Amino acid sequence: MSSNSESENEEICGKKRTRNVKLWKINKRKCARQCGESYVSTSGNIVPEKKTGPPCTCKLKCMSKFTDEEKHHILSKLYDGKPKNEQDTRARFLQGLIESKPVERHRKRVADENKTKPKVASFKYHIINNHERIPVCKQAFLNMYSISNFRVQRLNLLLVNGESPKDMRGKHNNRPTSITEDLRVKIKRHIESFPYKTSHYATKNIHYLDSKLNVKTMFELFIKKYPELDKIIKYEFYLKYFNENYSLRFGRPQDSRKKVPFTIKTVSFKDILDFKNWWPSCYKKTCRAVNNGHQDNFAVSKYMQFVYDASLPGYVKCFDYIDGLSSYIFKLIKPNHSPELPTNKAYSEPLTKIK
Repeated sequence: MSSNSESENEEICGKKRTRNVKLWKINKRKCARQCGESYVSTSGNIVPEKKTGPPCTCKLKCMSKFTDEEKHHILSKLYDGKPKNEQDTRARFLQGLIESKPVERHRKRVADENKTKPKVASFKYHIINNHERIPVCKQAFLNMYSISNFRVQRLNLLLVNGESPKDMRGKHNNRPTSITEDLRVKIKRHIESFPYKTSHYATKNIHYLDSKLNVKTMFELFIKKYPELDKIIKYEFYLKYFNENYSLRFGRPQDSRKKVPFTIKTVSFKDILDFKNWWPSCYKKTCRAVNNGHQDNFAVSKYMQFVYDASLPGYVKCFDYIDGLSSYIFKLIKPNHSPELPTNKAYSEPLTKIK
């Protein structure tokens, strides 16, 4: 029983939770979309998983060449557990199933800007089944791999230009207000330029910035130092960078409290006043007889604070030291008269040490 009670009373030190990006809802949604799985969109709609579409309507009946088991196997080879960084590999695989060739015959067209432009090339589509390339129509190709026509058009254009598909999301430089690495370095140096104090009263060192500072003030000082970045660096990004890269606090550590000045005085026999004879003439005896073990004597070296409180007329409150926790209340003989302190000395000669 004792061991269990000790373990229950044992203090458990908390640990800051580590960030797991994979458990974020937005990242779960991205991974499910890239793997062809069902997920809930940001608008709350349920997006179904990737499945083969309906049969094509061409005269060759391309979709009828495959069984349901073969269709499932062909689709799973494209989406089988591949994360976002495999997007380029998946696009190259689809582009490898498309063949481009010149148009065999061009018809004369009336020059009209509103009409569509002539075809640049013709394309043939294939599906791999049991290591065999089987030619199919475009509609069967789209329905088999559950992809959109826009995606195939992009692959066709890249194939004509002799280029491989490359995922450029987040990698292009057509955003003039993008946060470059140089700007991040400026933010980092600016935050680290503020002095801080370290507190050692915790399980780990905690750094404190000045109590007059906050993130908003630091951001305003940053813009004042770099006015050309006013429309590029926003407060939201500065705050996000501060929270993700630093564990700074604002205020003062526990060991830097304001120190109250005080003086130390050595008490001699000349400083001890005759409270023994002064006491009965000013205060009523309001306490009962107390055993010797519970008596509290006013020692010579003990500092006592006497307070006359207006809310308690006729009484005086006595504290151990200044604003001490222990207090005593005594009743005055003359409630409307504040007694004067004694002037007589208690001892006329030095006190002998008690052996």
